[in-house]
Amino acid sequence: MQFYEDDVLLIKGLADYIGNAIASGSQGIAIATSEHLHMLESSLAARGLLDAQGCARNGTYLPLRADDMLPLFMHAGMPDENRFRDAIGGVIRHAAEHGGGQVYVFGEMVAILCATSHCSLQSAGKHDAAIRVERYFNNLQRHFAFSLLCVYPLNAFPSANDASMFNEVCTLHSHVLPAESFNPGVNAQTLHRTIAALQQQQAYSLTTEVRDRQQIEQALREVNVDRLTGLPNRNVFHDRLEMDIKKANRSGLPLALLFIDLDHFKEINDTLGHATGDLLLKQVGQRLQTYVRETDTVARLGGDEFTVTLSELHDIHTATDIARKIRHDLARPFRLGGELAYISASVGITLYPRDGTTVGDLLRNADQAMYQSKDHGRNRVTYFTSGMQEAAQARMAMSNELRRALDGDQLDVYYQPIIDMTSERIRKAEALLRWQHPERGDVSPADFIPIAEHTGLIVGIGNWVFHQALAEARRCRAWNAELTINVNVSPAQFYHSNGEDWWNWLTGDGMPLGGGRARRKWDSKSPKACCSPPTAPS
Repeated sequence: MQFYEDDVLLIKGLADYIGNAIASGSQGIAIATSEHLHMLESSLAARGLLDAQGCARNGTYLPLRADDMLPLFMHAGMPDENRFRDAIGGVIRHAAEHGGGQVYVFGEMVAILCATSHCSLQSAGKHDAAIRVERYFNNLQRHFAFSLLCVYPLNAFPSANDASMFNEVCTLHSHVLPAESFNPGVNAQTLHRTIAALQQQQAYSLTTEVRDRQQIEQALREVNVDRLTGLPNRNVFHDRLEMDIKKANRSGLPLALLFIDLDHFKEINDTLGHATGDLLLKQVGQRLQTYVRETDTVARLGGDEFTVTLSELHDIHTATDIARKIRHDLARPFRLGGELAYISASVGITLYPRDGTTVGDLLRNADQAMYQSKDHGRNRVTYFTSGMQEAAQARMAMSNELRRALDGDQLDVYYQPIIDMTSERIRKAEALLRWQHPERGDVSPADFIPIAEHTGLIVGIGNWVFHQALAEARRCRAWNAELTINVNVSPAQFYHSNGEDWWNWLTGDGMPLGGGRARRKWDSKSPKACCSPPTAPS
């Protein structure tokens, strides 16, 4: 949408718009009064873009006289969309479907509406008429690809009463451009109207700016704020921790990072539903915020993981006090609709600069300290130590090696005999898993089973042990029909399949064997069981 002050500026802008279109081999459609079309064609011819017959030397030029077009889509003194679509829309459709290049349309909307006494600028229906035509063009653009430039003289909206019409017309355009200049050497009435129009343009620009700013702020909130709890999300947490580190460098005061993970939160979702779980997370966020200062940050990283950043601590024991208060508070019951829910929290703490100097280091350290709290029974607070990092690296190395152990033929199943002291005969046996590492030698189950459970490898390994024990039991029953073999099963396996796979394997006709090798070794030294109870009967 372009405003203009006088015909000179109008024709110059129109010639630039249509001229650039046909000069590039595209199609230019000009809808204007006869006078303005004549001035336009003279300007285009002077630029060498039209020949003596008024045809474009390159591209396509199509003039439409507003005086002739208006009666084609007016009905009862107002524009009619069906007629508009047949008249002007038909021209644009033909150009878009059969012409070459892009289509550029110029519309002198006020000239169209004022070309007849049916809809003059002074009539009460000018507002509705102008808005209708603008919307008709917008509807056409949904069906056909073309660029549209609408022009209005500055005196089209001369009074404050025209503000609503001005606002609505501007809203229907993607860009609103003011007049390039105005001449102060005109009569007072014209100048006043010009100033009024410029003020309306300024008001529109301010309104647009405010709306755009609100949209930007809303987008930033969606990107930076956790929608469920309203807390800062992981992105904001990283940024604020970076700033807190810089503040700590300047002040020389340490900061603490608390990593909080809810214990057994999955059970809340499983028993009460995810909607109740979401309500719990909201309440957890609200409780955490009560223990921090305005300069501190409570964030939700995702799931049931939260962080608290305590900056510029004059006493590092403050972190311990706050962590303990948080742990005790989260152990209090939560009212979730008609239900009471109980949880606990495992907390890990790391300090800057003692434990690390970067956001990544601190987050990793706090996470490791939190898992140490989990491993030691949950519902406790643990500070990070350098030994945790060494242990984490060792666990990662063992985890990687354990993934290769089954396919690498490194796992064995030993059978611990259980003897009936009355008959002195072997009545049962217990299947025990052993790992013979090619470099480490014998690896204790106490070392690798917890890692297998933590990483989920225990499911595949446990199933493999079950298959080996099942095959051994069938072989043994060839000479002792009453002998049974007990297999120790990790609780993690019950979470995975609830024992359905084992039942199918026991009752099925076929018995698929996994990778690795099954050794018929009977150990008489009573080695330690490889897994924790419960025990699955064979």
